[in-house]
Formats: sequence, structure tokens, C-alpha cells
Amino acid sequence: MGVMIRRSLLLVAAVSLSSAAVAGEPFTGRFEGQGGALTLHQRGRAVTGTSSMGEMEAPVTGRISGTTLRGSVQLPGGDSTSFTATLAGNVLTLKFEGAPPAQMNRVGAAAPADPRASSGEGRQITINRQRLSPQALETLEQLEQQSGGSVPDGSYWYDARSGAAGRWGGPTLVLLPGGLDLGGPMPANCSGGKTGVYVNGRNLPAQDLGALERVLGNILPGRYWLDAGGDYGQEGGAALGNLRAAVARAQQRAQQQGAQQHGGGREWSVTGKNASSGNSYVGGDGKGFMYFTDSKGNSFFVNH
Repeated sequence: MGVMIRRSLLLVAAVSLSSAAVAGEPFTGRFEGQGGALTLHQRGRAVTGTSSMGEMEAPVTGRISGTTLRGSVQLPGGDSTSFTATLAGNVLTLKFEGAPPAQMNRVGAAAPADPRASSGEGRQITINRQRLSPQALETLEQLEQQSGGSVPDGSYWYDARSGAAGRWGGPTLVLLPGGLDLGGPMPANCSGGKTGVYVNGRNLPAQDLGALERVLGNILPGRYWLDAGGDYGQEGGAALGNLRAAVARAQQRAQQQGAQQHGGGREWSVTGKNASSGNSYVGGDGKGFMYFTDSKGNSFFVNH
């Protein structure tokens, strides 16, 4: 029972460069190999640059996911070809679709000094107070690839039973798949809650509780459980209902009352169909709570 919205969570590049690489931006530099060269500039996780073969140059765009640069080269005529690249010191290993890997060497500068790399620390991400293992980082990077996003370094919490997750000390921001091996056991105080309503052992903050009560009504202090399918109940007891179904019912009530923009004095409103996803609706109560129901009947909600 957290504030939920499925984000299917996570995870690009043409400038000329000086010979000095930027500290902490390891893909910045010029790399040369057999038959061609890449000139890249990294800013955060975005990479821009040019690919050169003889007198022909083409723009490169890309984005770093984990330790891998995923990008494309824009070819004459509007076509593009995708590639991945990894970096080990001054050696860039480049892989285009349908071609074997090729190595390119950095020229004109030493490898940039990345204090995290030199200490072997890598990405600075903790979940439930535990530094992510290599296996957990691989899982996270797969989620980033699927979502096209990237998780910034920082501290987070994750409820493996429901899939709810957020920044440490804050409310639910995203609904991930349940059962992922990410971090350690979830502490009760991970989201800074003081409401006395515990879900899967997490003390809910006011934002999460308020969003739930707008769907389910008044929730008394106590201990509850919620699974990734939306079923919920009192701790140790059987299921009392399904949260996604409750959101869908709220949507149905709103449709029966008539679609009105911005609440219009009604408790609920339907703000319209989502043209890109067929018979899908978004709506809210005019107080910052919004829900989304897709064409397959899956419902998600978020509290702003």
C-alpha cells in the first residue's frame, strides 16, 4: 500500500574537445582505431560527439547506463546505426549491431581521474542502507535499460513485497517489480513516516497515507501487508481487498458522475482518454492525487 505509479523505471552526443579530459567524465576524449576515430564529450550521463572515417564525419549521441555507453551514429540520408561502448583505462571497446567488437585507443590525453574508479567504489547507490552488490547493480541496470532512465547516486528504500520504492526518508516515488534482490531488509523508518500505519513493516509518511485514504477511506493505525499484485490485508490475516481494483472503482464512479476538469466541485474527475493507449483514463480529486488506468484494466496512482 504505497503511493504508486508504474514507471517502467530508468536510461545521447557533437562537439570539438580540448586535449584535457574532464575529471569524473571518463568517456571525454578522442579515440582512434583501425579506419576511424571517435571524438566524445561526456556531461553527466549524456555523451555527444562525432564519428570520423576519412573525410566523412557523422554526429554521435549516447547515454551512459551503468558502465556502458549506448548510442547511435547519424548516417547520411537520415539513417542511424546503434552501438555500445565500454571503457577500460584508455581503451574503448566499440560494438556496432551485426559487427564484431573493435578497440580504439585514447589519444592526446591520459585517462581522466575518477576518484570512485581508483578506489574501486563504482556507483554510489545504497538501498535499505546496504551498498548494492554487483548482482544487484546488474539488476538495476537492466531496469534502467528497460525504462530508458538512470538512477542517480544516492540512498533509497525498496519494499520487496509490494515493489514500492523511493528516496531515503521520503514517500513512495515508483512501483518496481516485487521480489527483486536489491539491498538489505527494509527498515521501518526508511521513508520518514510517523503515522503509525505500517505496511510491510514500513511506517507510512503522511503523503502515502493520505493518498491511500482517498481511495480506501479512513485507515486506522496498525500493521498491514500489501503485495505486488495489489492485494492487501491486516498483518497475519487474509486479503481484505485489492488496491488496484479500488482505484479502478474510483475511476468508474467518476465516469458515472460525469467527466469534469480539475475536480469541478466533485470528489473525483476524469480528465480524459489517453489517445496513445486506447481506452485509458487519467483522473484525480483536484487535490494532487491522480490515477491512471490503462486499456488492460491495470490501475496505478500517484500523490503530488
